[in-house]
Amino acid sequence: MNRPGTVREASRQGQGAATVLVVTPKPYTWHVKAKIYHNPRCSKSRATLALLRDRGLELEIIDYIATPPSKTTLRELLRKLGGPALAMVRTEDQEFRPHAQRALTDDEVIDLLAAEPRLLQRPIVEIGGAARIGRPPERVLELVE
Repeated sequence: MNRPGTVREASRQGQGAATVLVVTPKPYTWHVKAKIYHNPRCSKSRATLALLRDRGLELEIIDYIATPPSKTTLRELLRKLGGPALAMVRTEDQEFRPHAQRALTDDEVIDLLAAEPRLLQRPIVEIGGAARIGRPPERVLELVE
């Protein structure tokens, strides 16, 4: 019997006989859970959330204004995003202007985001060991396609 997820050999008899591997793939069982750092007042964040829902992903929705991420979580997001910490900041926001006068270290950016979560770029989607900022919203699809 050829069960899903098995490999068996099928041999042909005769001259120039060849061995053929027959692979029966397992049924599609991959289940993806995504975490989205979401601001319901932001149109890009709402569009990204809709995109993820349309893909049928299981979602953990974190309203990062109501529940700000810890410094540890921000550092982990930074690692998963793979860029400079400043990429996580809404640098065009008026609240950032006082900080824009000097170069900030990654640790200073993490401290700033922990103190002022409204400055966190939105939305951020995290799946497994990777994360993306949803600007444009379709960018998060890199995590699932």
